[in-house]
Amino acid sequence: MTEGILIGGSPSTGSSVLVNLLNRRPELLAGPETYLFIHPRLYSDWPAYRRYLINHSKTGGLKSIGWFAINGALLLDPFYGWEPLKLKGLVEDSGDFSSFCGSYFSPAMAKKGATRWVEKSPSNALCMEEFLQHFPSGLAIHTTRDPYDTVASLVSRGLSPFQAVASYLVNTAFALKMEGQERYHRIRYEDWVADPGQYLGKCFRFLGLDWDPNILEPPKEEKEVRMKGWLQSEKGKLGASSLGRFHKMEEGVRDRIRYAISNIRLRKWLPFEAWASAEFHPGNLRDPGLSLSSARPGFLPGTGA
Repeated sequence: MTEGILIGGSPSTGSSVLVNLLNRRPELLAGPETYLFIHPRLYSDWPAYRRYLINHSKTGGLKSIGWFAINGALLLDPFYGWEPLKLKGLVEDSGDFSSFCGSYFSPAMAKKGATRWVEKSPSNALCMEEFLQHFPSGLAIHTTRDPYDTVASLVSRGLSPFQAVASYLVNTAFALKMEGQERYHRIRYEDWVADPGQYLGKCFRFLGLDWDPNILEPPKEEKEVRMKGWLQSEKGKLGASSLGRFHKMEEGVRDRIRYAISNIRLRKWLPFEAWASAEFHPGNLRDPGLSLSSARPGFLPGTGA
């Protein structure tokens, strides 16, 4: 069974750009977001909850645990090559979650000639721990970015400052639980945009691949994809237009973002064990890929960015 590569992190941390770069490698298949890997119950009780991949439930079933609710998964995108009846049969015939995933990605992999699949949904950050437990050969990549720029990008996409900060915090905290694990790799957007050879090269070695600078050049048939509020195209040539995003916002918007950052507290009942270590404790955080400068101890992680 082929086990794959999971990419996740807060939205607007460069995961879409990264996954499209990886898809330029012939041995990797990286398709549209499925939200397949964000539901803890699929890992822990596949027989009881697999039916909700076919029949969504408004009141129960598969509801994501993150800041924004996702019901079920998106498995019928033509890219993956499944019809409803065939997908239903695959769900019913699969004895466990990992075998279902291997079979699900197989048609698209065969069409491309790929040997490994890559799945990117920002909410994958919520279940990286479960993924690594249930996929013994799977790998997880956590995308991070300067928090102010991340929040600014999310606000530009239509989120309120409070929604944007909360989304950043929840996704980052969940993924950081895997910090130090052998099959987990954290990559910072500012680093690999500025020096792709060093930082993407390190990521490629984590994946067991040789660094190929040719992936930085988009093929002629690849069209640019630019979401609302984005300065960097999802596809196309890699650029530095999104760096310093926060400082390109109007002063009034920056003030609202600062206010949201200084007034959102970590709650004890949320699974934020990652903050317990000295390295990631709020107020003591010094990692340039994760810090928030104007927060105080007890609030969001803060350093002098």
